[in-house]
Amino acid sequence: MLSRPPSCPATSASSRRSWRARSQAGSRARKGLRSRTSSWACSSSSWVAAPWSRARSSWPSTPNSPPSSSASTRCPPSAPGTRAGPRREDAAHPPAAMASPMKRPATARADEEEGSAAKRAAAQPKLKLIYFDIGGKGDPLRLAMSYAGLDFEDCRRSREQIAEMKTSGELAFGQVPALVVEAADGQKTTLVQTAAIIRYIGKLAGEASGLYPADAVRAAQVDAMVDQASDMMAPVLCAKYQERFGFDEALGGPQGEGTSKVEHALQTSVMPRHFGFFEKILEGSKSGWIAGTERPSIADFILGVQFKQLGGSPMVKGEELLAQHPKLTAFVERFHALPAVRAWYEGRAAP
Repeated sequence: MLSRPPSCPATSASSRRSWRARSQAGSRARKGLRSRTSSWACSSSSWVAAPWSRARSSWPSTPNSPPSSSASTRCPPSAPGTRAGPRREDAAHPPAAMASPMKRPATARADEEEGSAAKRAAAQPKLKLIYFDIGGKGDPLRLAMSYAGLDFEDCRRSREQIAEMKTSGELAFGQVPALVVEAADGQKTTLVQTAAIIRYIGKLAGEASGLYPADAVRAAQVDAMVDQASDMMAPVLCAKYQERFGFDEALGGPQGEGTSKVEHALQTSVMPRHFGFFEKILEGSKSGWIAGTERPSIADFILGVQFKQLGGSPMVKGEELLAQHPKLTAFVERFHALPAVRAWYEGRAAP
């Protein structure tokens, strides 16, 4: 407000009214100036998206300034006292053509996804699986790679050839299966242990395959099923491969008295207990897969093959035992009905 100088003498009432009127007029003038100034502020996203080009287009021409190639997009002044905002779209101000970076056309997204798939295929290392010419521990790996669409060489070796590889030290721990991974630069790495190999396959296939979850908790649940499968098979392998595990003398060989006792325990207590564990797990699975995942995980490939093989094992009376567990029976049938699994076995059976 205008202030009266302190040295100003007292004035009449009319003079004071005149002074107040001038003061109020000055205040209104300042408010109007602020309103007109603020109305030039532009909140349009086009101004924010390209401040340099928009600002240059609004500068007055000078001898040193380059000519502007585009029209100015500065916002028009708003009415005094109103808040500045995006201009209204009408015949005088048509909407600016703007493409949101968050919403791309469906065709563009499809092209990008196809390109990404092609890049993943090109980046896939060369894979060679080494195992006996049987199903055994090799089939879960073969089926998982086939299901995920990974190219691999199914290298089947005789027992004599595997024995030579063991002697040469080519196989860590002297065991198969083994997966030879050859990178783009030609460097080769040999992976061993079935669980480690199938986890690698799941990670190589990517989260989109559903084989191995990206979430740490879900991945741990899948790992638990894989490890439990190893626990279930441990007594069977010890009884079957007695010399490897040092039980041949204690059990007396395949026809020994100790072997008979072990087989009886497997049939009456050990395997029924393990089958019961997985039967209960499947009862609580909403998806019907062993770890509750929406699609088959690496655990399903391990156990789907394993229960099928146990179902044909006389050592554990698997056929009779599997028939006593309907959820497990349905799981095995569902797994082997997967198109990739069915196609793999049909291809192997073809002459």
